[in-house]
Amino acid sequence: MISPRSKSLCLVLAIIGNLILIAGLHRYYTGRYITGTIMLLTMGGFFVWTVIDVITLLTNGYLDSQRRPVKQWIL
Repeated sequence: MISPRSKSLCLVLAIIGNLILIAGLHRYYTGRYITGTIMLLTMGGFFVWTVIDVITLLTNGYLDSQRRPVKQWIL
């Protein structure tokens, strides 16, 4: 089963969120609230964690809170 979440919106939230110093927005969007809060408090794992998330999003390895891959490029 594939996640109903949009990969493009998730990527935008990951990149823009880090640029405006609100890291972890993409994790909140996909329902991963605990790790989203940790990312917010650590500035995305000092930006390393965000880079890893962007790479996993681009390679279809990123999962939402229900362990479904985020693969759809819809908005």
